[in-house]
Amino acid sequence: MEKKGRILVVDDNPKNIQLLGNILNDNHYDLEVALGGKEALQWLRHDKFDLILLDIMMPEINGFEVCEIIRQDPENNIMPIIYLSAKNDKESTVQGFNVGGQDFISKPFDTSELLARVSTHIELKKSKERLLNTNRDLEQKVRERTLELEESNKRLQALTQTKDKFLSFIGREIASPLNDINRVVNLIKHSAESSRMSETINLLEHSTVNLAFIVKMASQITQINNNENIEFQEFYLNGLIEHILLQEDGLIDSKNLNPVCEIDDSIKLKANKDLIKNSFLGILDTIFKHIEHDSRIHIYLNILQHKKELVMTFNPPNWDCKDTNTMPEETLLYFSYADLVMDFHQGTFEIKQDTKASMSFVWTFNS
Repeated sequence: MEKKGRILVVDDNPKNIQLLGNILNDNHYDLEVALGGKEALQWLRHDKFDLILLDIMMPEINGFEVCEIIRQDPENNIMPIIYLSAKNDKESTVQGFNVGGQDFISKPFDTSELLARVSTHIELKKSKERLLNTNRDLEQKVRERTLELEESNKRLQALTQTKDKFLSFIGREIASPLNDINRVVNLIKHSAESSRMSETINLLEHSTVNLAFIVKMASQITQINNNENIEFQEFYLNGLIEHILLQEDGLIDSKNLNPVCEIDDSIKLKANKDLIKNSFLGILDTIFKHIEHDSRIHIYLNILQHKKELVMTFNPPNWDCKDTNTMPEETLLYFSYADLVMDFHQGTFEIKQDTKASMSFVWTFNS
């Protein structure tokens, strides 16, 4: 039968050792013997045990001193030590626990009590070992996973740097030709004679403006991600909105839209004006493109404690804020951009479905 555990019996009395040996061997425990404290310590230099039965009253070195020396080795911290003693005074009991013992068995001992205590402490020790092994395994897995994540993060950072360099390069390389194209388009536009030619030129102009805007957004995203120095300044919010509406004047007139801006002329923001302007412009342009003719767009400001909310409310063309698949693809690009810009300004950008027929875009600035 498999042994239940390995026990070291430490006692200077051979009769006690013989009695304990008979009981423990009969109950399938593996037994080793030490006739004193020094011999016990020699055993522990090269062997491991599941439990020690330790006599207290021994010559040269007593059981409490042996226990205290054993506990100095971290390898023996969870090994249970049960004292065998005829001493039942409170002072001895307290001292035994203070130096690291787990239990006492009084002499003369009862066989059933001895076996019950031995079995309980060995099972507790084995449970602690399983727990420690599990913790070590988990710690090892955590270390391995941490290393994997660090490597992945390094690769991601490298890819991000490459992407940012690419976007920065694309921004520089495309922006200059686009400016040249815009100048040519404006020259042709003013000299166009036929209405068909004018429509073509308008379409070309609109496409180049959109492309230039997207290139600029890409460049600004790179600036934010690279924590480049981006200046903040104070500006009038109403003036910024009015300027954007003037830029969209052609689209507003062609669809007979009615944008209403109700923001006090004295309200200022401290932010990066260009980033905020582009986050407004991209979304407003998309709204104007996709809402019905003759629609009303309400732009207003909520001034709350410690924050300001800029709100754009309109009747969406079957858009659902809970299902982005109902919205145009470019809208999602502008949403992501606005969210990034507001996060950079320690604010938020939200989409709210006020009613089935009404939706709001909300920029929240912390004061």
